[in-house]
Amino acid sequence: MDPAYSTIVKNPFIQDVISKQEIANTIYNRLPDEVIRQFAEAYRAPDVTTLAEALRAVATSVEAHVSPELAKAIAGCESFIDEIAEVEAATSPLGDVAGTLNMPCLISFLMLVENLGRIGMAHPIAVLHDQQHAYQEGYNRIFKMHKGLTDWFARLPHTNTTYSNLKHVAKFEMRESKASLPIQAADLLAGAIHHCCRLAMSKEVVTEGDMALADMILPGLLVPEPRLTWIICSETCTRALGRRVLRPVIKRMHPTETDTRADERLDEVLAPMFPVKVGDADSKPPVPRVRFDLPLFGLVGETHGGLMIMNNPDAPPDFQRIMVLFSSAANAQWFLDMLGEDDLNQPQRIVEFGVPELGELIELLREGSRYAIALKLDPGDDTKGFTRVSEAVDNLELILDRVRRIFMSGMHAVMLEKHRVDSTEILSIQCHDGKYAAMIPPNGIIYFAAKRDDAVEKLCEAEGL
Repeated sequence: MDPAYSTIVKNPFIQDVISKQEIANTIYNRLPDEVIRQFAEAYRAPDVTTLAEALRAVATSVEAHVSPELAKAIAGCESFIDEIAEVEAATSPLGDVAGTLNMPCLISFLMLVENLGRIGMAHPIAVLHDQQHAYQEGYNRIFKMHKGLTDWFARLPHTNTTYSNLKHVAKFEMRESKASLPIQAADLLAGAIHHCCRLAMSKEVVTEGDMALADMILPGLLVPEPRLTWIICSETCTRALGRRVLRPVIKRMHPTETDTRADERLDEVLAPMFPVKVGDADSKPPVPRVRFDLPLFGLVGETHGGLMIMNNPDAPPDFQRIMVLFSSAANAQWFLDMLGEDDLNQPQRIVEFGVPELGELIELLREGSRYAIALKLDPGDDTKGFTRVSEAVDNLELILDRVRRIFMSGMHAVMLEKHRVDSTEILSIQCHDGKYAAMIPPNGIIYFAAKRDDAVEKLCEAEGL
């Protein structure tokens, strides 16, 4: 899926580390072991024949176990297979290290240290690395290459932080561990994390001593800003580590938190670019959510701005202040007419939030989340349609970010399809939850189904096409 060797993928995908990680996890978790093994063996001794066979096997298996869209995106490199084989077989100027996990680990670590220097959290003079004669020359070349980079940037994984060349890492040194206390300390830290990972992936009993060790070393994995580290192991390993080790650590650090909130801290992930198609026996059940269809309508103060917040001091704590939105302008007007002037602290106007205004709506909700916990759609006498304001903001941002990543990376070429029924054009797309949606552009009703053709068929039946 390198943009240079694909008919589908565009250059911005190079920097989209998070989407790449999500796709890799999906393939690793969903494909049969023999297909993964064939892929690995093809890359150990790359030639046109073995790579082409592995590509076809992966694409076929992805279509069966994930989605046709991801299979098409992967197969977009098929016409470049000769060039890919030549590049993969070529010797890298960085030496043997270029074909190992050591290289991205080293670059990631250098950038994390560089970022701490840029925000004034640390002033590193030197980065020390254990001597590894097989890769030592490659490591030094990597450091010099990043010291000499011009000011270009890419986003670090799981953060909005960007980096360019190394300005705060002055030296990179290789030392013998037996003679270097900092490297011995790093070995001890790595060994302790390794121990926690082994506990997470096994059925061994986690002792009080293990938890005391985890309490000391693992909170750094949970610090969002500044980002101190990120985990590059598979999602399977990460979730096991979270379930068996990190969640108990969170509970010990925040004893008043519920298990649900502890899980939320572990599950702060993006909406997948290529979700697993729905209908599989082992797919996750849908999470019940309040549905917000655009356009939405809000009551915005004319004097001070901001979405309307209803106050009720006699309600339970989470519902004493409630933000409100409406599914139609008529509903918003009805609600406004019910309120007297004494109920309003400023004149209100009805504002429509469609797709172009989604960013503005998110900012208004984020501002309102400072004062209100609950959000209600079409307020009335019923108790349905409540959600947390913060959750609504997070979900809208995740979905919007997925749409942005899809179109910037070129993946809309496989996600979005046009259908013509007589003289009517229909658009269909795979959604973030694995379902498919179909609509008549630009503002038609959206119809959902487990398969793309079924969504289009449902639309045709409902619209009389």
